[in-house]
Amino acid sequence: MNGLPITVRYAIKILIFLALTAGHSVSASELSRLTRIPHSQVAKVLHALRWGGLARSRRGLHGGYELRMNPEEIRVEQVMKLFLPVEEEEHLDATDDPFLQVWTETEARSQQEWKQLTIAELSRRMPPHAADWDKLSTGRQL
Repeated sequence: MNGLPITVRYAIKILIFLALTAGHSVSASELSRLTRIPHSQVAKVLHALRWGGLARSRRGLHGGYELRMNPEEIRVEQVMKLFLPVEEEEHLDATDDPFLQVWTETEARSQQEWKQLTIAELSRRMPPHAADWDKLSTGRQL
């Protein structure tokens, strides 16, 4: 994942944690603690996720953030589109360039995988010891 900008990685990690805490609103501070992402970055990413329709916020005593849709419906490609600039495609003639042929094919396969990979799939891959799940700092049981 070294090729992905840190903001995209933060957004995916936050969405995974929101998926794992489904049914519970989680504060930005709590997300920062659970994900080990600086609070200022969590706030920026949450703003973009809300704007992009992937997360919502709730006010009040048990307020916080939660997913706006089922994690099975959120594709990594959607997240990437929120945070990556739109690049104009170069139309290069790869007929005489074997490296460019392989590069184009590999890029196409990667894009296809990002279209299929969901936040739910990534959340199923999270190790159980990745965070303190049994208690949020609010004292609510998950």
